[in-house]
Amino acid sequence: MRVLSALFLAHVPARRRAAACRQARRHPVAALAPCQPDRVATRGGTCARSRRVAKAGRLALAGPSVILADAGSENLMNPLGWGAFSVSAFDSEWYARSMYLDGSRANRHHVATYGEPDEWPYHWFIEGGTSEAGEFVKFEPRLVSDGGNFDPAEWARLFRDAGARFAGPVAEHHDGFSMWDSDVNEWNSVDKGPGLDLLEIFADAVRAEDMKFMLSMHHALNTTGYYSGVAPQQTESLRRLYGQLPEAESEQLWLDKLKEVIDHVSPDLIWQDFALNRIDEQKRLEFLAYYYNHAAGNGQEVVTTFKDGLNTNGSVLDFERGGPAGLLHPYWLTDDSVRHPVGCVLQPRQHA
Repeated sequence: MRVLSALFLAHVPARRRAAACRQARRHPVAALAPCQPDRVATRGGTCARSRRVAKAGRLALAGPSVILADAGSENLMNPLGWGAFSVSAFDSEWYARSMYLDGSRANRHHVATYGEPDEWPYHWFIEGGTSEAGEFVKFEPRLVSDGGNFDPAEWARLFRDAGARFAGPVAEHHDGFSMWDSDVNEWNSVDKGPGLDLLEIFADAVRAEDMKFMLSMHHALNTTGYYSGVAPQQTESLRRLYGQLPEAESEQLWLDKLKEVIDHVSPDLIWQDFALNRIDEQKRLEFLAYYYNHAAGNGQEVVTTFKDGLNTNGSVLDFERGGPAGLLHPYWLTDDSVRHPVGCVLQPRQHA
């Protein structure tokens, strides 16, 4: 199987860590008033809960500044970029988009290996289809306990042994395929593909190794142009997968998916990709309020990250493959893949 492994570092000055500790002790999570969407900031101001919970979470998950080689650091983290887009084992994790772009490397490969994208569409990697060479392909990893090669416990141990203090999977990439048992999206890993609740499986494996559990969500782009090369779909189900629902429905689906993963696995960190600024601000505020109130109810310290669409009053700014040019207050996060320029390791397919 193809796996994306990345290293996330949050740089926290010792003086500010100590101050955050003192503040967290003075303001227990359970003592804070409920957070309202109109008080969670995306532009200015802040909600007390979002500020304090996020700060405590960053403190718990980040730790001191280190270099990548420092395997013993407290802030080493590995997310797993793995899903239906892994089946092709070609080009990058953006294969689902690129295969529809005429003349692209992925498009030429897809035509030669599977057929024209309008005749052999991306969702066949989820439901199953036969290549030009007669090979049946489908995203259907099987657990070791069921005679397959998929061993989430081994992955979690690998990350823990490498020094990671938090780890987790891509819960949904831009492709619109949910890696959990979703009630709002039929294109999920229980109803289709492997028949496994992969998010829950990874959550159990990571927490069994005494690490914080994170997940990443990339679905804002799905609703705002990821599948620009895909022709209009004829069924509501396919329009849902390919991000072709009306804007109001798409944005509600964006929020509902986030609420589902929060309720389902209570993540310690939710990492979000770009294009949040294309989502209606009220929906973004509802997400933050829902997450922080859920965490407060559990007595849990949590973190959200962003590239755009939120701000540092209640979330951590993430720099993908880079960092700020100067000092940045109060915290920041950077991430990179183990292979440049793509965020995945390309290997021969191994489904079982």
